Formats: sequence, structure tokens, C-alpha cells
Amino acid sequence: MKKTTIFKQLVFNVLVPVLIAFIGLAVLNYYNTKNILIRTNLKENKHISDEIKYIVDFQDKTLNILEIGLNKRMGFLSNILVNKYFTNTENIASIDLDKIRQEIGMPPKYEDIYIINKKGIVVNTTFIRDKNLNFFSFGEKHKKFLLDIFNGDKFVSDRITIEATTKRIKKYSYQPTKDGKYIIEIGMYSDKADEITKYVENTLIDISNKRENIILTEFFIWADKPILIIGNTKLKNEHLEIFNEVINSKQSKSITEKVKNKILQYTYIHKDLANSDLYKDAIIMIISDITHEKKLLKNELFKIIIIFSIVIVISIILLYIRSKSLTQPIEFLVKTVNRITRGEHTDKIIISGNNEIAKLSEDINLMMEKIEERNKKIETQSKILKNSNTDLNTAYEILNKQKKIIESKNRDLTSSLIYALKVQRSFLPQISKLHELFDDAFILYQPKGIVSGDFYWFMKINNKIIIITADCTGHGVPGAFTSMISMTIIHQLVAHEMLFDPALILTKLDKEIFDMLKTSLNKENFFIDIDASVCCIDLDTNILQFSGARRPLFIINNDKIKSYKGEVHPVGEYYENRDKKFTSTNINIEKGDLIYMFSDGYTTQFSEKDQGKFMVQRFRELLLKIHKLPLNDQKSELINEFKEWKGNVEQVDDILILGFKY
Repeated sequence: MKKTTIFKQLVFNVLVPVLIAFIGLAVLNYYNTKNILIRTNLKENKHISDEIKYIVDFQDKTLNILEIGLNKRMGFLSNILVNKYFTNTENIASIDLDKIRQEIGMPPKYEDIYIINKKGIVVNTTFIRDKNLNFFSFGEKHKKFLLDIFNGDKFVSDRITIEATTKRIKKYSYQPTKDGKYIIEIGMYSDKADEITKYVENTLIDISNKRENIILTEFFIWADKPILIIGNTKLKNEHLEIFNEVINSKQSKSITEKVKNKILQYTYIHKDLANSDLYKDAIIMIISDITHEKKLLKNELFKIIIIFSIVIVISIILLYIRSKSLTQPIEFLVKTVNRITRGEHTDKIIISGNNEIAKLSEDINLMMEKIEERNKKIETQSKILKNSNTDLNTAYEILNKQKKIIESKNRDLTSSLIYALKVQRSFLPQISKLHELFDDAFILYQPKGIVSGDFYWFMKINNKIIIITADCTGHGVPGAFTSMISMTIIHQLVAHEMLFDPALILTKLDKEIFDMLKTSLNKENFFIDIDASVCCIDLDTNILQFSGARRPLFIINNDKIKSYKGEVHPVGEYYENRDKKFTSTNINIEKGDLIYMFSDGYTTQFSEKDQGKFMVQRFRELLLKIHKLPLNDQKSELINEFKEWKGNVEQVDDILILGFKY
């Protein structure tokens, strides 16, 4: 335990709680002052924003009244241009628009004509500064707005906005030509609109001037980017992200920045706009100088620190004086105890008086006697533990050597299994060969361990295709050995002896395995058995012959699935009278039929959610659900379904599913 004194304890137990309470009150006072300033500032900004919204609403309503007359004239002029002058758009990009404007009585000072092609480019205009201007470059909303006009067949007039090049208030209308290749845009200035905008701008300036801390108020509308309607401030690039956030959330947001010697607060307030297909949102920007508020908070914090420092100094002095009067009677006792802690146990404390310290001294003397007795016992036990520790170290060294031997043997075993996997894989036909036989096919082959007891085999001879899937006893190394023996026998039967009848192949395979093993195994130890499905497809007659040993065959035709059962006995297992019989079933198949052969590994997998095994019925339903997908996608769906079903439960068996479309 860390050394302490009565003085330190008094500081910790008396002074620290008082100081914590004082700090809490100071912090509370600081944050209360800060919150009052924030609320005042928010209230002021809300009042200003309400005034601005009222002014902007006034501007919108006034301009809407003005736009009624402009809409009528623009509609009249647009219909004349579309239906009279531009019924043929062959030379529209080079036609003299000034002459047309003069003919239909459009004053050059106030009204302009624009021709926009399907790429959004102004190919001809009476407003020369906008020629070759690409409206699509304004953003995706502008692009969609124009494309919607191209796809429609009507006159569209949008709200008054700012002209891109002059930054002057202007109203635009749009109407596609009859052939849909161009948009005829009309732009109109209005002295009355300029007067209204100027009035609103002056009113906003007055609002800023009447409040000492308000530096600037501005009004933006938004399509793909902010457009300043009133004022001449350029929005900072670093504020664009905040601007987007306010537009998307429709909630106000403020940020604070230090500019030179001032601390400025930028407040962005959202406002919905109406009467526009392009401009749906607006933002009011208020720039406030909060330097005074920050300075006030800084002074408040400085006062708290000064008062806190004075309280600490005075409290420490008072506690030190008080602690001295308490510690002197105890100093002698402390010195004596220190000698005892250094091992000088024979020194006894001299007891004087009849107070608490005398009682403490008596108890310490009694404690020292017991310590002496305990030390002797500890020395004896220490010797016993030392001998035990030596024995444990020896046992640990032996265990560590055995662990290294086991790890080495495990590495050797894993290497052997990996090599066995390469040998086993060399016996399996290449999957690419299956795709040479069928355009759409898959093999889902997922061993439980490194090597597998499941195997597949296929071969085309003349006009016949032989396909076999099999599941040998167990999994891992025993199953892998059986699978390689079986594949060797099957290859001999089909490729060399030219056996094509599935039932005959299973019968011969059963006999070969029985004859191979009966000389070395008695019937009690004859544990090798194989579940298998064998198909032989005659490409000339479109007849599939099937025979199975405890494995079925699924065929999907016209969105219906049919199951063909195999025999109830496996290949290879010992039967007392050897009366095992395999039969073949002839099945007429059509182009597009889906054929599935599989082992029982998929259907016997347990669920993580305690739903038991997957089972054959659920497997049938899954195949019907996914059978219209390409077979490679079916394989992916089977894998995903298996993973979801299995979860964190261990895979219980090797998995093999072979599917193809005839």
C-alpha cells in the first residue's frame, strides 16, 4: 500500500469532497451561462429567420402575381415559335433568331430566345453570352428537368430565378419542338421583379444593421447547387457539405469559425419552396459575430480558476496547522513500528498512559508475538513448497517434450492427408469434362475432412453417357480408400468391359468388392458398403437408365419433380445369403429436363437452430424453388442455404450433389 500521512488523509477526506462540490458548482455555473448565451443566440436567429421567411414569402407571393402575366405572354410566344417558326428544325441552329424576335414583337432589352439540343447545349440564342452553354453541366436535377421536357409535349414555365451569366433575376419557359429534337426556351427580364428583389435585399440589409451581432443575411435556392438569390456572398466550398446536410435533413445547422480576430457563427436554415419543378428547397444563411459571447465565457472560466486556486491554498494551510496538533503524540509510536517492520521483532513498545495510543501499543506487542510464531511455520512450509516446485518443473519439461512430439506427428499426418487428397483428386474426372457433355451442369463437392468418402465418375462412350455418384463407408481416410478402389473397378467395368446397364454395373461392383475383401475379412468384420446412383443416357433414344443402391434420382420436368428410388441394400455390405439384386429403370427424358444425383451428406446435416436434420423433403422443395436458375447459380444457392442451415454446427458428413440439364 502506498505510504500516506494524517495530513494527506485529511486533504483527501475533507478537502477533496469540498473541492469536488465547488468544481461541480463552478462547472454548472459555466455551462448554465453558456447555455443561456446559446439559447439567446438561437432565439435571436429564429426571430431573424422568421422575419426573413416572412420577407421571402412576401417576395414569392408578389413575384407569383407578377408571373401570372408573364406566363400568359410566354405561353403565347412559345406556341407561335413551336407551331409556326420551328415546325421544321433542320436549320434551327443557324436561323436568325433576332429577326424572328423582331417579327413577333419581342423587345430585345427584356426578352430572349434560346434553342437547346438533346445534349443540353444552347446551339442558338439571341442572348449571345449563353451560346454553347451546357445546361446539363449545372447538375443532375437540371439534366432530368430538361429531359422530362423533351419526353413531354407541353409548355412548362418555372419560377423566376437567377440568370447564370448576368446574375440578374429572369423568368424562363420551356417547350419541346414537334419532332422532340430541341427545346424552345424563352427568357424574360422584368423591371418590377428587379424592384421587388431590390426591396427584399434592402430589407435584409436593414435586418442585419439593426442587430449589432448580425453581420450578414443571405438567401439561396437549391437545385444541384446553391444559387444566391439575394446578396452577393459566395458560399464557401467547405460549407457545401453542411449545405447538403441541411437540404437532406430539412433541419437547421450551425458551425463556428475563427476569422482574423473574430469568431463567426454560420447558421443555415431550411425553407421549402413551392411553384417550381426544379427548385424545391431554399436556405437562409445568417452570419453572426459571437466574439463577445466567447469572451464572456472565457472570463467566466478565468474567474472560476482564480477562485478555485485561492480556496485550495487557504484550505491546505488550515488543514496543515490542524494536522500538526494531532500527529505529535503518534510520532513515537510510528518510529517504534518502523523498527519492527525492518525485522527488529525483539523490540517491544514501551506502554505509557491509559489512552487509545497505549491500547494500540499493547495490541501491537501481542501481534509481534504471533508474527514470530507464524514466521517459523512459514519457513517450514516454504521448504516443502520448494521441493514440490522442483517436481512440478520436471513434470512440465516431460509434458512439453511430449507436446512437441505430438505436434510433429500431427504435421506429418496432415502432410500425408494433403498428399492423399491430391491422389484422390487425380482419380476424379475433371469438372470441365462434364461441361463438354452438358452445356449447363454443376458439381457441389464438399468433403467433411481433407479427403472424402464421396466420389463422382462419368464417361462418354460412343452415343452413351455413364454418370455415377457414390458415398463410401464413413468419411476421411477410410472412405477415401474405398472411393479410389471403387473408381478403379468402375473404370475397368465401363471403359474396358463396356458395361452400360446401371444395374449390371452395381452388381459387378458389389461382386468385385466382395471377392476382393472376403479372403481377409470374416462376415463380422465386413464393414465396407457403398451407396450409389448410376445413370446411363442413350443420346440416340433419349432414354435414361437408372439403378441405385440406397440412393434416389430426382428429375424436374415441366416445373414438377419426380423421384426414382434405388434398392434398399448397398453395394459391398455382407449379406448371409448374398441374394442382393439391382434393377434398372428406363426413363424417357426430354430436352431441358433437370437431373440431380446426390449423396446423403446434405440432407442429414443438423441445424444450428435445433430444427433437426435438413431431410430429403426439404431438399426437394429447395430444388423446385431454384430450378429455373442457371445450374451454376443453383450451386451457389445450395451452398448459401447449407451455410445458413448449418450455422456454427460441425459438418456431419461429406457432401456431393451433381446436377445437369439434358
